[in-house]
Amino acid sequence: MNLFNIAFRNIKKSIRDYSIYFITLVIAIAIFYLFNSIDSQTAMLKLNESTKEIVQTLIDLLSYVSVFVAIVLGFLIVYANNFIIKRRKKEIGVYLTLGMSNFRVSMILVLETMMVGIISLIVGTILGIGLSQLVSVFTAKLFEADMTSFAFVFSADALVKTIINFGVIYFIVMIFNVISLNRFKLIDLLYAKSKNEKIKIKNSWLIFFLFIISLVLIGYAYSLLYDNALLNGGQDFIVMLISGALGTFLFFLSVSGFLLKVVSLSKRLYYRGLNIFILKQVNNKINTHVVSTTVISLMLLLTIGILSSSLSLANAMNASFRNNTPYDYSAIGFENNEVLNLRQEAAYKDIISEDYLFNYVYFDDLSMGDFIYEGNELYDEMDLLFQTKMPAIKESDYNKLMEMANNEKQKVNLADNRYILVATMPMSLDYYNEFLSNDGIIEIGTTSLTCQENRAIETSITNSNGNEGFIVVSDDFANKYGQVDPNSNLVGNYSGNKEASEDKFMELLQKYNDPETRIIADTKIELSATGVGTSAMFTFLGLYLGIVFAIASGTVLAIEQLSEASDNKERYRIINQLGASKKMANRSLLVQIGIMFIFPLTVALVHSFVALNEINYLISSIVNINIADNIIITTLFIVIAYGGYYLATYLASNRIINE
Repeated sequence: MNLFNIAFRNIKKSIRDYSIYFITLVIAIAIFYLFNSIDSQTAMLKLNESTKEIVQTLIDLLSYVSVFVAIVLGFLIVYANNFIIKRRKKEIGVYLTLGMSNFRVSMILVLETMMVGIISLIVGTILGIGLSQLVSVFTAKLFEADMTSFAFVFSADALVKTIINFGVIYFIVMIFNVISLNRFKLIDLLYAKSKNEKIKIKNSWLIFFLFIISLVLIGYAYSLLYDNALLNGGQDFIVMLISGALGTFLFFLSVSGFLLKVVSLSKRLYYRGLNIFILKQVNNKINTHVVSTTVISLMLLLTIGILSSSLSLANAMNASFRNNTPYDYSAIGFENNEVLNLRQEAAYKDIISEDYLFNYVYFDDLSMGDFIYEGNELYDEMDLLFQTKMPAIKESDYNKLMEMANNEKQKVNLADNRYILVATMPMSLDYYNEFLSNDGIIEIGTTSLTCQENRAIETSITNSNGNEGFIVVSDDFANKYGQVDPNSNLVGNYSGNKEASEDKFMELLQKYNDPETRIIADTKIELSATGVGTSAMFTFLGLYLGIVFAIASGTVLAIEQLSEASDNKERYRIINQLGASKKMANRSLLVQIGIMFIFPLTVALVHSFVALNEINYLISSIVNINIADNIIITTLFIVIAYGGYYLATYLASNRIINE
């Protein structure tokens, strides 16, 4: 039998035993191709210039992320392949005993890797091309693009990237296989049986001590997180990461021994059925794979965090841009009459259906800090706000702006010595509403003003990413006490075709781009494109990294358990001879694998709950976001994907031990 036939026969057998690994390879290649073909998916779409710039940024970002993804997948494939080679030690030993040279055995491994690489690349690429057709429709809808020129999508660049990256990975696998083979001794290969590793820590008090230390380290990491380590960065952030990772490692190192000791105190539970066998097997499994279990748990934490945060941010950014663009455009001219000159342009009048010019008003003794409740714990740390004047606008200006924005219900009719407070930034709204709930009286000169509403109004009067706040006062009060801001604000709506009017408006603004006479404009189309593009970035990056980390975690666990299932055949044969039924043995296997899957997932869920709670708090100060809305979806995805790996691993392991 020639080497090619031997390699082909081995692959057929390995595919049966390690189908999870091969399926993961195919999925990984499909995902890699899919996210690198975004450029081809968007190339055929009719996009405006603003959207094209955002799309190009997304494509560039995905290219950089793909390098990181390739490294992660490379480690995954090399690690999984190493387990498979160890599983085949005895087989390799037989080849050498029968007189086959190391070189010929190495060639068999090289041929196997080449065949697996070619087959997985072909199947994975075909799957990726098929999925890209569906994703291209999603991409078009995401960017609100014209799909009249929609056609079959194929990306030659994505194919080349996929072949090069996975070709390099498989080449590295070949090298590792040859090196591993040359390090093996024939006696070790022939008698390659996995033995229960000696428990690394036997002392019960040391196990208990390490368990407590692990909880202390994890708790310390949590305290740093809630003490703004994410926001401050630097040393606190690094210490938080190290404490969390080390605490998680020590937790897995000690928890199985700790639980074993606790359960053994209940003799009735300990000796029931095969519990003693299950507990000792789990204890040895966790001790044997404590490093990989820690890494898997942290990868699952990243999966949950990335998916939940990215999807929530995508929705929040879209909503933020949508809610903060009440007009087709808004512009500001700085201490000059250029805005007035713009309004006189014939080309401007041709494209505008309505516009409105207004100026903010400021009061000498009114700052943003005056709207922070004195009882707030951060009151004394807000010096900057007391140095920042609070903008105000006249009641007539505000009502006209609400009318133009088709927001009639938020028009106001102020009583004497009354004002209203307006903002859209979540953090500002929180501070303002706290202030208003504690009387909300402000002093301007010798006059006291009371807020007419018991809460701040959430609306925008210009196109922006968010409004930190301003007040609305009566025209008489503004004229009497206020100082008019020299910067003029112009808002308006286009007539006719919005895109055509937008192009003419932006062309017109080119006349006013001199630094001294510059007019800065924000248009609804431009900001909407930014919002959609930002949303797309978070969505694609979140899905890309989330899926990769999810399959990496599931695959590593599955390969470890499958390798051990083969090694544990003798143990299951012995417990069957001792009287354990097949049903009891199968249940034992199900519970063991279940615990190995559930342990890292449970720890990851606890970590993610704590981390996402703080992340949600930080981000919600900028945009309205509730990560909890997507945690359920993310957890469901993890449970389905992870549960699928668990079920497949159990079925494959069950078949192995019953062969």
